[in-house]
Amino acid sequence: MANDRPQPDRDRLLAARLTGIAQRNARWGALTDDEKTARAAELREVADGRADLLAETAGLALGTTEGKGEEYRAQGQAIAELCRMAGADEDLIPAWTLEGQRRATAVQKRPFSRPPSGGNAARPETYRSSAQQPRRESPTGPRPAPPP
Repeated sequence: MANDRPQPDRDRLLAARLTGIAQRNARWGALTDDEKTARAAELREVADGRADLLAETAGLALGTTEGKGEEYRAQGQAIAELCRMAGADEDLIPAWTLEGQRRATAVQKRPFSRPPSGGNAARPETYRSSAQQPRRESPTGPRPAPPP
């Protein structure tokens, strides 16, 4: 039964590893040229010739940080620079940047199951807050009206 489960895609695992390494190395701010060279060498070694996955990491970092604060854009630029130094395929980066933008936009959209803001008519009673619940009669009779 355990063998029936699909195995993780090796490319996805490698892409996740490259992204983690790039994020860890780029988040500490400005690096010296020697530090950049060392970090790019680490990425190059882990990528093992996969310039396409380095391009994916660079493009997604650029695309997902657009529209965010300056510090996020700076980190995205730093990640892309490290990936380029490590040998990312420059021709693939623009397509991955567009994919990153698409993903960032999708995250900002409302989930399909969420009702429109301000409209509770479609929500079941169990999900309404107590302030929105209809008043119930007490077992001892109707509640007195609140004072004006």
